[in-house]
Amino acid sequence: YFQINTDHNSLPSNNISDLVIDTKGRLWIAAGDLCLYQPKSNDFFRIERNINQISREPYNNFIYEDKSSNIWYGCWK
Repeated sequence: YFQINTDHNSLPSNNISDLVIDTKGRLWIAAGDLCLYQPKSNDFFRIERNINQISREPYNNFIYEDKSSNIWYGCWK
């Protein structure tokens, strides 16, 4: 996958700041917005930030899976 401006199901950016494979085998991608790839079904989802809540300025993004299998997504400038 890579960024295609006209395709909502592509990566939001080609600059990837974090990748995590969770305990369910899903690939989480931090590339401006949070993306999820499910290899078993070959599905790709882009979870966009609410522009009213979080600025679109460049941020460093990180993904973390805790001991309860919760996925945490954060960013800092």
